[in-house]
Amino acid sequence: MTARLTGTLKAWLRNRKAISHYVFPSPDDPTVPMLTGSKFGFETAVTRAEIGEDVHFHDLRRTGATRWAERGGSMKVLQEILNHADINITAKIYTQVSGDFKRQEMEKVENGQAK
Repeated sequence: MTARLTGTLKAWLRNRKAISHYVFPSPDDPTVPMLTGSKFGFETAVTRAEIGEDVHFHDLRRTGATRWAERGGSMKVLQEILNHADINITAKIYTQVSGDFKRQEMEKVENGQAK
């Protein structure tokens, strides 16, 4: 975890309402942990956001990996973060190329700015 993320989480824990000592308490009873893990509420959020039915919790992991690659992050480091035994899984499945990124890269080539 990065120092920035650690600081953000510590500040959040200090400033949140003291209803529970759990980071993710059950919405029904804050004295017990949320049993369904971080996926809890994801389907509800997708429905409320009206972004379609073909959106899954695992898409968050894939999107994070894609953004990492788009920003020039190391594939080897990403492989370790995602805990993949094979770097090809990381490169082929977890890093997609967005339309915006393709466009930006094509403009760099067009303008003579490509590496």
